[in-house]
Amino acid sequence: MLLEVLIAFAIATLALGVMIGAAAGALRATQTAAHVTEATVRAQSRLAEAVNGGKLIPGEWEGADGGIYRWRVRVTQTAGAAPQPADSAAAAQRLYAVSVWIAWRDGGRSRDVRLDTEAIGEAIHTP
Repeated sequence: MLLEVLIAFAIATLALGVMIGAAAGALRATQTAAHVTEATVRAQSRLAEAVNGGKLIPGEWEGADGGIYRWRVRVTQTAGAAPQPADSAAAAQRLYAVSVWIAWRDGGRSRDVRLDTEAIGEAIHTP
C-alpha cells in the first residue's frame, strides 16, 4: 500500500509540473499577444498621423514610444506614376508609399509590427 501511495504521489507531482509549465507558456503567449495588439494600435496611430497630419514628405523618422516600443516611419514617392502635363491638376499630385514599424523586445527576442499604405499627396518640387 505504501508503494501505491508513492507511485500516485510521483504521478501527481509529474502532472503538476506539466500543468505549471503549460500555464507559464500560456501566460507568455498572452503577454506576447497583448504586446502585438498594443504595437498594432500604436502603428495604426502613427500611420494615420503620417498620412493625415500634413504634407507627405519623403523621408524616414524614428523615435521611442511608450517605454518599450520604438517606432519608424518611412515615406517614399512611388515610381509607377505616368508623367502628366505640367499644367494638369494631376501633375500637382503624387502617390506615396507609407510604412510604419513598431518594434520591441519580448523575452530577449526582437519583435515588430509593420503596416503599409499608399496615399496621394502634393508633388514635392525640387529646385
